[in-house]
Parts: sequence; structure tokens; C-alpha cells
Amino acid sequence: VRCFRMDGSLVFCEWCHCSLLDDSGKCCSILSFVLDVSAREKAEQELHKLNAQLDLRILERTASLRRTNEELQKEILVRKKLEDDIIKISEHEQQRIGRDLHDGICQEMAGINFSLEAMARNGHSESSRKDDLLKIAGTVRDSIEHVRLVSRGLALTELEAGNFHSALSELARNTGTLFGISCKFSPSRVIA
Repeated sequence: VRCFRMDGSLVFCEWCHCSLLDDSGKCCSILSFVLDVSAREKAEQELHKLNAQLDLRILERTASLRRTNEELQKEILVRKKLEDDIIKISEHEQQRIGRDLHDGICQEMAGINFSLEAMARNGHSESSRKDDLLKIAGTVRDSIEHVRLVSRGLALTELEAGNFHSALSELARNTGTLFGISCKFSPSRVIA
């Protein structure tokens, strides 16, 4: 019960009433006990206030965790896409290298093999044989250069040594030689 003292201050009290009976069982008076529970009431109000604040913080934290989780899910999707792109690029590069090896080096080696077999079957004069061997040696040199260009494209030694500009310059030079196109590297246009 809310009660007010004589000075006007508020007090919370619990009242207990008992009836006192005489010998015949009639109520002759009422006994009342009053217990000041203001401290307990104040503590309960503070507890309700703290619970409300805690509920609010839990809601805020839950919302924050939900946003963080959504951001992480987006980041996971972006990384998964990048991984997929890297795998596709890697597969594309493997296919390109396979084509380079098959269409270039394997064809050159097959040509060398046919030329040597033809030389072995046909009797040639010494000068004719020498000319054929020089042609075959030129084809072998071309094949060696082709293998060197393909393998350099796989592992640029300049890049491994930390010289980025030299590696790009060499890549442009090898690309031009390997594919027969004009390819140049201009270091002044590189963005650091």
C-alpha cells in the first residue's frame, strides 16, 4: 500500500490485520501490523528498470549481430565468387597451355620426326642431307624457343625476383613472339 507520512514523504507498506475475538467468538478489536517495504519496492522498481534496459540492449545487440552476420554472408558470397573466378581462370589457362603445347610444340616435334624418318628411308647425297639436317636443327631451335616462351609464361623469373616492370616487359615481348602480335609494355602507365 502506498502511504504518506506526516511530512508528506511516500512510504510503501504491507499491512496485516487480525481480528481479536472475545470468549463468545465476537470480534472485539482488530490488530494491525504495518511493515515498511519502501526499500524492497525501490529495489524492485530499479530491477524492472534494469531489466528494461537489458532487454533494450539485447535487442540492439541482436540487431547488430544480425547486420554483422548479413555482412559476413555477403563477404562469403563475394569470396566464393572470387574463388570460382580464379578456378575458371586457372582452367582457362590450363586449356590455353594445352592448346599451345598441342598446336605448337607437338606439331613442330611431329614435323621433326617425319623429316628424320624421311631422311632415314631415302638415300640422300651428303650435301642434301646436310641441308635437311640444318632445316631440322632450325625447327628444333624454334621448338626450344616455343617451349621456353610457354614455360616462361608459367613462371616469370623476373617476377619471382621482385622486378615487376621487367617481368611485364618480358611477358609483353614473349606474348608478341609466341602469338605473332604487337605487344608492348609501357612502365610510365603503370599505376602503383
